[in-house]
Amino acid sequence: LEFFENRRDPIYNFDVYFQDDGNHALYYGPYSANTGFYFVRNSDKTRFFFNAVLLSGDLILTTHSHQVALIAQLNEHASMYGLKVKILSRDVDSHPGGYHYHNRKPYMKDFFAGKVSPYLFHMSWTASKVNKLKFFMQVRAG
Repeated sequence: LEFFENRRDPIYNFDVYFQDDGNHALYYGPYSANTGFYFVRNSDKTRFFFNAVLLSGDLILTTHSHQVALIAQLNEHASMYGLKVKILSRDVDSHPGGYHYHNRKPYMKDFFAGKVSPYLFHMSWTASKVNKLKFFMQVRAG
C-alpha cells in the first residue's frame, strides 16, 4: 500500500480515495467516484461516513445503486463534516480502469505487454466477471 502511505506525496492527506468512474451524470456529481475500488483511512470521520452509508439502505433500494447512495453520503460528509475526498485522475497511468480499456487501446496493449506497471487496475464499466475475462483475453490476443 505504498502508494497511499507515502507521507511526502501531495495526495497523502485525504481520508478516502476513489477512481474516477467516468460517468459524470448529475447523480454522481461532483465526485464521480467509482465504488469498484477505493482506499479508506481508518479514522473517526471515515467510520462515521461508512456508518451513514450502511444506514442508507432505503436509498440503495430506491435507486437500485449502492454507488448513488455512497456518493450522496460522500457529498454530505465532505461538505458538513470535512471528509477529505480524492478522486484519482483517469488521465494518469497509475490506476487505469474500464475507461482505459474502452478508450485507450494503445495503453492497454502496453499494459498486457508489460511496458507499463500501474499500481492497480479495476475493470469497471463491464457487466460481469465473464465479460471482463473475455475482454482481457481479446486485448491480450491482439
